[in-house]
Amino acid sequence: MEGNRHLVRHGDQFKPVPSGRIRKACTICHRGKVKCDGAQPCSKCSLKRLECVYEQVDNVSSSEDLPTGTQTQGTGASRSSAAGSPNENAPTTPSQSGTTGFEAGAQGAIIGPQLTASRPNLLPIPVSWNPGGIIDWSSVKIRRDTLPNRSSQGRLEFEDVSRDDYQLPIVEDEVGEVYLQKYFEHFHYRWPIIHRPGYEDQSHSLLLKTSVKMVGAWFQPDEKSREYALAMHKYLLNCIPVQLAKKSSSDVLHEKHVSRAAILRNTLVGVLREAGFFDHATVTVDEKPGYFLPLHMKLLGDRNRLAAYLYKIDNYFSIIRGQPPLLMTEELHFPIPSTLAFWDAEGLVIWEGRMMMEPAKKYKSMADMIRSNNLGLVGSTEDLLLMEDVQLCLCSFTWDIWRLSESSRNKNLTDDGTAHLQDPLQRRLDALQVRLEQMGSQYSNYSLQKQNQDLDHPLRFYYGYEDYLNPNDESIVLLRANSLIFDALIFKQLLDLHLHADVRTLQQLAKDQGQMGVPGLSLEHQRERQQSMESTANWTNMAAARRSLCNATEILMLHQHLGIATTTSKRTLDPISEVAIATAALIIWAYCKFGKHCCPVCCAFINEPLSIAAELTKWCKPFQGDKEKYIWIEVARDCPVEIEGTRFCRCNVDALVAKFQVYIKEDWKLVDTIAPGVFKFQYNQASGPDVRVS
Repeated sequence: MEGNRHLVRHGDQFKPVPSGRIRKACTICHRGKVKCDGAQPCSKCSLKRLECVYEQVDNVSSSEDLPTGTQTQGTGASRSSAAGSPNENAPTTPSQSGTTGFEAGAQGAIIGPQLTASRPNLLPIPVSWNPGGIIDWSSVKIRRDTLPNRSSQGRLEFEDVSRDDYQLPIVEDEVGEVYLQKYFEHFHYRWPIIHRPGYEDQSHSLLLKTSVKMVGAWFQPDEKSREYALAMHKYLLNCIPVQLAKKSSSDVLHEKHVSRAAILRNTLVGVLREAGFFDHATVTVDEKPGYFLPLHMKLLGDRNRLAAYLYKIDNYFSIIRGQPPLLMTEELHFPIPSTLAFWDAEGLVIWEGRMMMEPAKKYKSMADMIRSNNLGLVGSTEDLLLMEDVQLCLCSFTWDIWRLSESSRNKNLTDDGTAHLQDPLQRRLDALQVRLEQMGSQYSNYSLQKQNQDLDHPLRFYYGYEDYLNPNDESIVLLRANSLIFDALIFKQLLDLHLHADVRTLQQLAKDQGQMGVPGLSLEHQRERQQSMESTANWTNMAAARRSLCNATEILMLHQHLGIATTTSKRTLDPISEVAIATAALIIWAYCKFGKHCCPVCCAFINEPLSIAAELTKWCKPFQGDKEKYIWIEVARDCPVEIEGTRFCRCNVDALVAKFQVYIKEDWKLVDTIAPGVFKFQYNQASGPDVRVS
C-alpha cells in the first residue's frame, strides 16, 4: 500500500523501475503487516490454507532521479513500456498492474481501483466496469495513516484489573492465528460485526484482539483451547466494565462522570433482575415463619429502601439524560418503606414503642400506591402520609413525560395538539403539589400542636436518633422535614418544565449557539438546526412557554425562600435541586433568545410603546393570584414579563440568568450538560478549567 499511496499523491511524477528484487515477506503477510518466516509456503499461509506468493518489488525513482525531459506516466503505461509492450494504450489487467492496486490514466491520474491476482477468492473485474462510477478517482489522495502505538496502549488497557486473580491468558502467536482463522470461519458469517479486510490490514486494541481469539478458541476441538476461551471470558467479564467506564459516550469530563454513574446504575439493575430481586415470587429466608421479627423488619427495610431509592435514582437519570427510565413501576412489589423514626429506632425498647406509632398502610405495595395515584382515584393523594411517598409518585411521571415529549417532537404538534395530552398529567402533578403544601402547613404549626399534646402529628415520623421529648431537637427535625418538602416541590416544578418545554431541543440549541456559520457542517445539520430555532420561536408564543416561565420562577423563589446562597448550604441539597435551577435558567435563556420581546431600551430604540409587564414572582406564593396567573397563561400571548423588575429580553438575558447562577455550586460540572453555555462562569486559570469561581 505504500507504493499505492505514493502513486496517488505524486501522479505522473512517479515512475516505477523494475529491479527483479524479491520481497522478503509473502503477499498475505505483507498486507497483514505481520512477520513472515520466508518459507515456501510460510507458516501463516499454511495455517490459513492460503496460496503463498512472493512478488517482485519495483525500486522507486523519483522525478529528481530521472533525466530532464523524461516523460513519466502512470503505472499502467510505464510497465507496459518497460516490458516492451507493442501497444502502450492496451487496457491494463490486474496481472499487468502488479501490486499497485490502482490503474493510471494517460496523464498519470488514478481512475479506479484494481484488484490483485495474488489475493485469494477475489472476484475479477467485469468487462463493463465503469471507472467513472460515483467516485471521482482522479481527485482521490491516499496518505499514510498515523496509527497509534497499539502495543503500548494494549498493555495499559488492562492495568486497572491486572491483579493476581485475573491474569491475562496468553497463547503463542501461531496458536492465536489459528484462533483468528476459526473466528472468521465459524463465527464471522453469523455475526459480521468486524470489518474483516480492515481487521486484517490494521492494528487493533488488545481488548478486541483477545475477544476475537476467545471466540475462535471456543470452536477448537481440543480441551486446551476450551480452557483458554473460558479463562479469557472470565478475564474480559472483569475488565470490560472498567473499560466501558473509561470509554464513555463522551470525551467531555463532566459527561464522563454521568456516563460512569449510568453504567453503574445499569449494571446494578441488571444484577438485581438476574438475582430475582424484582420478582414478587422470590421468597427470602427471613420471610419464613418463626424468624426473629425485629431482624426480619430490618432486612425487609433494606430491600424496600434499595428498591425505592434505586427507582428514584433511575428517574433522576431519566430527567438528566433525556432517556426513558429502566425500572418499571410494576417491579416495585415491595411494601411501602417504614418511617424514618421506626427505621432509626435504637434498641428493642424504642423499636417496639415506635412500631406501635407507625401509620396504617392502606396500600400493600409501592406499585399499588403509585397506580392508585396515577389513576386519579378519589382520596388517593390524602392517603399519602409521608413526603417520601409523594416523591415516589412524582418519579412515576418521568416515563409518561418522556413518551409525550418524544411523540410531540416527532409529530411537531402545536400548542392545541399537545394540550389534551398534557392536561391530565398536569392535574395529577398539581394534586401532589397541593398535598405537599398541606404537609408544609401542618409542620409550620407543629410547636402549637405539640403543646396541645397532639401525638398524632406527622412530624413525629421524622424523629430519628432525636428525642421526641427534648425541645432542643425540635428545630433539627423541623429543618429535616422542610428540606424534604423542598426537594419534592423542586422535583415537581422540574417535571412541569419537561412537560411543557422540549428541554432536549433547548439544550442542543444552547450547545450550538454561535456556530451557524462554522464550516464543515452538513446542509442537513444546518437545516435541522434552523427548524429547531423556528419551533422554539413558535413555542415562546404558546401557553406552554408561559407556564414554563412560571415554573422556572417558582424554582428560583423556592431557593430564595430556603436561603441557600452560601456554599455550605448548597452542598446539603438534593442534587435534583441543581438540575432544576439549571433547567429553569435554560428556559429563561431560550425565551429571551428566541422570543420577540422588548425591554425599555429596545422599545426606545425601535420606537415602540412600552407595555406593562407581568411580574412573575407575585404568583409564586401558595394560593395567591392563581386565577390571574392562569388567565395570563392562556390568553396573554404578547404581554411582556419580568422577574424582580428585570424585563425578559435579549438585552437582559445575562442579568436574568445571573439570578439563577447564585444557587449553582462553583465546581458542579454537570451544569455544562444541563444548560451548556448559558451560565457565564469565570475559570480559575491557576486551578485549571474545571474549577470555577463566581
